[in-house]
Amino acid sequence: MKGQLSHESEIDVPAGVVWETYGTLEVSKQIAKLLPNLVQNIQVLEGDGGVGTVLAITLVPNVAGFSGYKEKFTKVDNEKHVKEVEMVEGGFLDMGFLLYRIRLEILERDGDSSIIRSTVEYEIAEESAAYASLITTDMLAIIAEVVGKHIAEEYKAKNNNNNKKMIKGQLSHELEVSVPAAVVWETYGTLQLDKLIVKLLPNVARDLQVMEGNGGVGTLVSLKVYKSKITKIDNENRVREVELVEREYLGVGFLIYRVRFKILEKDDDSSIIQSTIEYELAEESVIYASLVSINSLATIAEVVGKHLTEEYKAKLKA
Repeated sequence: MKGQLSHESEIDVPAGVVWETYGTLEVSKQIAKLLPNLVQNIQVLEGDGGVGTVLAITLVPNVAGFSGYKEKFTKVDNEKHVKEVEMVEGGFLDMGFLLYRIRLEILERDGDSSIIRSTVEYEIAEESAAYASLITTDMLAIIAEVVGKHIAEEYKAKNNNNNKKMIKGQLSHELEVSVPAAVVWETYGTLQLDKLIVKLLPNVARDLQVMEGNGGVGTLVSLKVYKSKITKIDNENRVREVELVEREYLGVGFLIYRVRFKILEKDDDSSIIQSTIEYELAEESVIYASLVSINSLATIAEVVGKHLTEEYKAKLKA
């Protein structure tokens, strides 16, 4: 026996913005935070939010006919804004269900609004068909309503900040290294870069701690004076973007402080490390713009670039 139920909720937020939450582990964090009367705990057992991620969910007693379950992300389509999650242990599977899948789709309505479509698909053995009546979209509807409201409030607040007069700026530095772009990217496109910075430049960065993730989008890294989040990893174009999310510049009026690393291919044996800082700050804090300097990124490129060059030459000789 097979079945399907769906629920749709409209939200006055662009689809791309809603997907930043629904398409990542952020939605799980918000569920645990905003719905403590339904969900007791959500634990990431494996993965960083991509396909293969496994979560253990513990429900508040008497919310459902079971205390918890494990689920696995089986599909994450960032282009179409579709995420599928399947129950893999406990929950409905203990009642004779052969499949219990949740599909979350963020549909663009127009440039300023979207629809959160939550779908349950299930298969159940004929002898357990009576349990099919337990399937509803009630909890998914509550999640869409509560998390959607939170996303909308954050989006509105951010737009209010954007309506203020802001100062934007950008600084860049380029360094040529005698190492192929693909080899440089093996370091600059992963957490290996952060580890090398701490190792080679202890006067620039220290006390590195990976708080979440494994180097992909959404990874949170903490250093002594700030926390940053990886917001973009483009392996094809060799681009990595990192934004400050706590302390340092954000404490003196900066609204955005973003670092972009791009590895450009010069020829088969050499490349260019392009380091860029982009920032926005409120007009009343413009005096602090003078604090922004490309010097530290230039130093990182030189020291790490030298290290990579030496390693590459040694490997060629071996």
